Amino acid sequence: MMPRLAFSIFLAVCVAACSGNDDHDDHDDHDHSSEEDAGHSTEGPHGGDLIEVGAEVAHLEVIHDEDAGTITFHVLGPDGKTAMSLADAPELKLTNGDAPQAFTLVSANDENNAYTITDDALKVHGPEGRITITLGGKTYNPELLHDHGH
Repeated sequence: MMPRLAFSIFLAVCVAACSGNDDHDDHDDHDHSSEEDAGHSTEGPHGGDLIEVGAEVAHLEVIHDEDAGTITFHVLGPDGKTAMSLADAPELKLTNGDAPQAFTLVSANDENNAYTITDDALKVHGPEGRITITLGGKTYNPELLHDHGH
C-alpha cells in the first residue's frame, strides 16, 4: 500500500469578517461549518482527504505520498464523490520550507479530473500552502494544511 500522509481540513472561518456583510466574494473558498455537519465525509472516494472549494462548488481530494514526493488531487463535484473536469490545471503553492514554491500540476488522466506533481519539495511531512483552481470562470484558493496534532 502506498504510504500516505493524512491531511486535515482546516478551512479558515471568517465569522467576524462575514457577520453583517453579505458581499464577501473575496473569501468564499472556505466553509463556515464543517463538512461532516453538512453530511459530507472528510474522506474521498480514492481514500484521500477532502478540501471544500468555495461554498459547495467543488471538492479536491488530496493524496500525498511523502516517500515518493507526490501529491495527487482529484477534482470532485459538490457531493465530494462525482468527478469534475477542469479547463486549466490547478497550481500548488507551498509555504513550508525556506521559500515559497509554486507548481503547476499535470493532468493524470484524459478526463482532466485528476492532477499530480512529483518533486523533492513534497518529500516533507505535512506540506502546507494553497491550491489555485478555476471553476466556471472564478478562481478559488483553498488551503492545504497539515494537522500538527496527530
